[in-house]
Amino acid sequence: MKTTAVLITAEVNSLLSDNELAFTYWKRSRTYNTIAFASSAIAVGTGIAIVTRDAENPASGGLYAASIGTTLMGLILTLSAHNQKKKTVLSYNKGLEHRTVYKITPIGNRNGLGLALKF
Repeated sequence: MKTTAVLITAEVNSLLSDNELAFTYWKRSRTYNTIAFASSAIAVGTGIAIVTRDAENPASGGLYAASIGTTLMGLILTLSAHNQKKKTVLSYNKGLEHRTVYKITPIGNRNGLGLALKF
């Protein structure tokens, strides 16, 4: 049994595969999210390392710098991923606006058969 998250992702991928620009933004957003998650995990790890130090063995400045740096990197990449998702939606919706809506319908009457375009 598949989870809904997998189905939703598959549906989004299939919808966006028709629009190359939107799909590029979508892939970039997923990449940024992955990197942001990894840097956040490192930030949590360095934060735990700082907290567990005692007075006899204080944390070094490099550990503080690593914690602050990875926290900022995670924050920036999360915001960038959100921005890429916005661009994905806007690009996909813009592609829908330019489609001409018409319907070809067969018609038949006493004069014969034919096709009609309905707008």
